[in-house]
Amino acid sequence: MSASTPSSPAAAWRFGRYELRPGERLLLADGVPARLGGRAFDMLVALAERHDRVVAKRELMDLVWPRLVVEENNLQAQIVALRKLLGPAAIATVPGRGYRLALDVQTLGATSVAAPSDTPQPAAQAAGAAPGRHNLPRSVEPLIGRAQDLAQLQALLEAHRLVTVTGPGGVGKSRLVREAAWAAVGRHADGVWMLELAALADPALLASAVTTALGIEVAPAETPLAALTHRLGGAALLLVLDNAEHLVDAVAALLEAVLAAAPNVRALVSSQELIGIAGEQVFRLPSLGVPAQPDPTAQQALACGAVQLFVARAQAAEPRFMLDDRNAPAVAAICRRLDGIPLALEMAAARVPLLGVDALAARLDERFRLLTAGRRTALPRQRTLQATLDWSHGLLSAPEQRVLRRLGVFAAPFELGAAVAVAADDHDDEFAVIEGLAGLCDKSLVAADPGDGDIRYRLLETTRAYALERLVAAGETAAVMRRHAGCMRRRFERCFDDWTLLPDAAFRARYAPAIDDLRAAVRWALGPGGPGDDGETAVALVASSASLWLSLSLYAEVDALLQQAAESIGPGCPAALQADLALATALANGRRKEQATIRHARAAAARYRELGDRLRLGFALCVLGRAHASLRDAEAEAILREAGPLLEASGRPRLRATAHGAMALRFGTLRRVDEAMRETQSALALYREAGADSAVLHSLVSLADLHWMKGELERAIALTRDAHERQRQSPFADRLSCAYSGANLFGMLVEHGELADARALGRPLLGELAQFGIAHGWSDHYASYLARTDRAADAVRLVGWGDALRAAKGLRRQPNEQRARDTVLAMAREALGADAIEPALAEGAGLGSEEACRLAMP
Repeated sequence: MSASTPSSPAAAWRFGRYELRPGERLLLADGVPARLGGRAFDMLVALAERHDRVVAKRELMDLVWPRLVVEENNLQAQIVALRKLLGPAAIATVPGRGYRLALDVQTLGATSVAAPSDTPQPAAQAAGAAPGRHNLPRSVEPLIGRAQDLAQLQALLEAHRLVTVTGPGGVGKSRLVREAAWAAVGRHADGVWMLELAALADPALLASAVTTALGIEVAPAETPLAALTHRLGGAALLLVLDNAEHLVDAVAALLEAVLAAAPNVRALVSSQELIGIAGEQVFRLPSLGVPAQPDPTAQQALACGAVQLFVARAQAAEPRFMLDDRNAPAVAAICRRLDGIPLALEMAAARVPLLGVDALAARLDERFRLLTAGRRTALPRQRTLQATLDWSHGLLSAPEQRVLRRLGVFAAPFELGAAVAVAADDHDDEFAVIEGLAGLCDKSLVAADPGDGDIRYRLLETTRAYALERLVAAGETAAVMRRHAGCMRRRFERCFDDWTLLPDAAFRARYAPAIDDLRAAVRWALGPGGPGDDGETAVALVASSASLWLSLSLYAEVDALLQQAAESIGPGCPAALQADLALATALANGRRKEQATIRHARAAAARYRELGDRLRLGFALCVLGRAHASLRDAEAEAILREAGPLLEASGRPRLRATAHGAMALRFGTLRRVDEAMRETQSALALYREAGADSAVLHSLVSLADLHWMKGELERAIALTRDAHERQRQSPFADRLSCAYSGANLFGMLVEHGELADARALGRPLLGELAQFGIAHGWSDHYASYLARTDRAADAVRLVGWGDALRAAKGLRRQPNEQRARDTVLAMAREALGADAIEPALAEGAGLGSEEACRLAMP
């Protein structure tokens, strides 16, 4: 017998006071029908059929949700519902195995009792009505990803007389409310009665619609509301009002009157807007969970409700569709882009047979044209994503509509001050924007997230895309983007100073959340519809924020922005901003492009000298002197001697540390190792004082490099290994510094003869070094590895490539790299003969970077 084969072919069972008749979908309690939700009923049948054994969780899920992917929380929710009805001991949990019906089960023969009608009886007769009466529509599909939300909603219904489930359109409010209503069947003496309000346009007809749903007759001399309050005075029922947002004032008046007159009546409402009466308990339904990992595995993705729903609906549309590790990242991206909104996910899943998930994910920028595959039986406003948002937008006042479309320019959460700065104009002042924002929060179009300090507001991505379309249609894009760029300029104007003053963690916390808004502002300022202010806005945004881009390891992006900003400068751009842009460019080029660093740092220093800005002059000179030191230029020391006192006078530990670190580099290139160590230790202490975690780790790597230079190889390896591992784990270490430490560790391991460990580290690292354009800096160590693994000719060729590239860039080898080169050539002469060296060096000099990196691969 298979796991899913019932243990008995019986038509019905009796246990305790209950009789279960699966053929009629009927459960009797003392002869009276007791209704269960559809899935709970199926689960009870499955347990009764297998009452002689433990039923595994997986087997139960396959029986109750055949061919569907659901989370285990759904199973647990149905078990909870059954225990509440049958008693807490009725279903036993067998740890690690599953569940068993723990009642004494008696097998019955076939029965012929007809199932009771679901037709609601008049509430006036409800005192004698049997428990379990309702008019709820049947649920034909499982509730996916909402087990915890359902449990929370049920708990709220137990504790409060009025519960409003609110959330944006398409989030699944109606579906959850109906499931909660089914779970409440049998718990209210006079039943559970539901009224769908979407089709009711006239608020004056609300009371009549409720009396009709409840079967209450209205006398000629009565108003419908008076009839409700009179007849329901002694009733005990749950009234469910679905989709109430367009009738919210009428619903508020009706519920206030009914709940005051009928102390045993409870109400459950779904609405995009709060009802707003005394005693209302709000349940804000969140979107379904989406994967946090950018590239999740199938197993990781399926832990999230949004993916579970998408997969279930995609499989319904295309049974051959399977989630696997290859397509899981695309599915996760779809779920994130659609904010975990069930309606949007269902529409997207319906496109899988036509497009597949990769093409679907690539086309979500056109989501309003793409997601039009709503169900034929759905409400008109839920047949396309556009219609859903049109409905929500139509419920807004004109001021709320203006605020919504203007807030669409925010790509990330924003604070109240930013909202006012962007949305206010001559027509809507600060208080009008605040009022509009409050209305949008009440109507679930803007979410308010309390944090450690100020409340931050956000729009779902789909809502934002809709708002931007409305902004274009209103012809306000240029004006609002101008205000947004100004807002971002003000936010980032102290970014450089804060970088010099704040610990890494505090700096990131203050500025990183705004990176997407910064991108949007810069893109607009640099674009054809930008401000036309001689590049002032673009230059200010890019220059002030360079330290953030670099701390986030966004090197290619900031390089491109710095270049574009420089090209946008007109004759009216202020000199201070041009100096800031030159300094930012020098800082970005840093350890990658020394000649460019020198050119821009020198220009910045000259302008700051003219402007009398001693702090920035000192920093520009430090960047300039460091670049000269890297090239072993004699003028480096004089430049750094001028920079040091200026940065010491700032009193800022991070800036003071940069001066000591630059001087350490100068001494190191001259092989004045003890002096270099003293300067590095001074820098390390100051970086620690500043909370500059990334710079602390980089300084430790520099210190290890000096130990290596002194021949203290084992000490150098231990220090570098520790720092590199900490960099890999740290959220504040930049990728460039991590690549530097990894490359140094590779060279040390090669020199120490630990070739297996060196190969494991060096292979994946080489591509990153090439991406940064700094692979030549460690080419001698890669050549040393080749020479030690019987590839002497390739090792010499790689040395030749490094020689040619350094000559072209005007670079000199550092001491550790020079030692590696000498070792390689000595080993090659012994292996190949002296005559083979020069031809191999010449051959290597002609290699391109890609060829050299392929040759260097350990």
